[in-house]
Amino acid sequence: MKKIALRIFAIIFAATFAAMLLPASLCAKNIPSCEEILGIAKGIIEYEKSANGSRDFLLDDKLIAEAGTLTATDWYAFAMARLGLDFDRIAYIATAEENVAARYRESGALDPSRATEWHRISLCLLACGGDPAAIVTEKGNINLISDGVYNRGNTAPLGRQGINGLIWGLLALDSIGYDVPEGSHDTRESIISGILSEELPDGGFCFLGDEADADITAMALTALAPYYNDETRYNVTVSGEVRSVAVHEAVDRAVALLSEMQCETGDFMSFGAFGERNCESTCQVAIALCALGINPFSDPRFVKNGNSVWDGIIRYRGDDGGFIHSIASQASVNRVVSYQALCAMAALYRFSSGMRPLFDLRDMQPAKVSFEESDAAYVDALPDMLTGEYYTRVVTLLYKVKCTGNTAYAEKLTSAKAEIDGIRRKIKSLNEDIDAMPAPDKLSLSDRGSVLAAAKAYGSLSEYDKTLVVGAESLAAAKAKVDTLFRTLVLAVSLSAAAVVLVLFIVLRIRHRMTRRRREMDELAAMYENEDTE
Repeated sequence: MKKIALRIFAIIFAATFAAMLLPASLCAKNIPSCEEILGIAKGIIEYEKSANGSRDFLLDDKLIAEAGTLTATDWYAFAMARLGLDFDRIAYIATAEENVAARYRESGALDPSRATEWHRISLCLLACGGDPAAIVTEKGNINLISDGVYNRGNTAPLGRQGINGLIWGLLALDSIGYDVPEGSHDTRESIISGILSEELPDGGFCFLGDEADADITAMALTALAPYYNDETRYNVTVSGEVRSVAVHEAVDRAVALLSEMQCETGDFMSFGAFGERNCESTCQVAIALCALGINPFSDPRFVKNGNSVWDGIIRYRGDDGGFIHSIASQASVNRVVSYQALCAMAALYRFSSGMRPLFDLRDMQPAKVSFEESDAAYVDALPDMLTGEYYTRVVTLLYKVKCTGNTAYAEKLTSAKAEIDGIRRKIKSLNEDIDAMPAPDKLSLSDRGSVLAAAKAYGSLSEYDKTLVVGAESLAAAKAKVDTLFRTLVLAVSLSAAAVVLVLFIVLRIRHRMTRRRREMDELAAMYENEDTE
């Protein structure tokens, strides 16, 4: 027992002595608790709520209505789910699936050039307890994993979007360990090979060009992290040279490069972000380190001048809880920064709590769906005249009805959805018409008819639906311009008409005077003629 105690004492002493020998620049100043990380995440949510109209919930019905179509909505849902925060996950699943199904009905697929749309929606559905491989529609199931990952190449190359398509495709495929069926266009091995083949001579990765980018390098590391201990070697072509590469070799090189790229303030600069130190690049590095099991708070490789990756992120946090893109450009808070910062907080929180990495979704449970008395009461209280405001609720309730087999309200909800779909089509058409209009300074009177028709359509909408018209201000400016052009034309025509009338009046006056003068002359001539006769 005494020997064991002495051994433990020796280990503790050695560790303490080694820590004392570390340079001060390699010692992190600030290691937050899980509660602190979660508090900052909630601060982002509170800021976004106030910035978007003081909502009671960030993911309210209006924002969830864009599930599966709006990047911010999807990543907010993903990050909040991974943080274990409450929101209506059934509403998100139902609306995302409906929006995906609608796009498949319209065009047969999602975005034709961006495979990452399939990947984003898949990850977010899974995080909320949905199943992206089995979206039920009246024409059969939609499988986003097949269509967007391993069989994406049947319609367009998975890498058409560049390395992004390969990275996010691998993340989606590995999220819960999907099997790749035999005969699929792509396999895990082909996707991993594709990523490895994009490695630059310095060990980094980029989207465009030949200079390593912190964002893309970090994303590639996040996708490759599950394969770090796999000894499989991949034959890849790098700069025209065929190499045999193991994942851990490429990962080690990329990690070493990121360590070199880190600034003395703990953050990172991305060439894709115009050469500025910025929050988003630093967030991506934090997510990658967590995926690799590298401590982003204290690993000496990622502490510069006493500042860790964590310190690099926090320097972009404002007093209001929001995050800005760059200190140098004094950019204001925006959604892209917010949801990336929130995802980083989710990754850091999970790392600190000993939970699975951010994109390892094997711990997610399928959502439990039920149709409650309150749901029935909501359906009973639906007004005769519906607006787009009811879209999320109606879609959610219809989803619940289908999942639970409760057909009592199916007919009313189906009818309500059809009515709301009509309103949404009208809004979509109006947005497209406004988007197609020339800029106000390019408008002419020939555009007046289409502008007035759009203005009339806008005026017929409810106050809520008017808020869904993206170009309402542009429409108002266009109407003001064509009204001005029309008034100018009317004024010009009126002035021209007045001028014509004036000219006619003058001509008539002159003619009248000439006629009267002629008559007077005739009378005088007649008078002289009479005198001569006498």
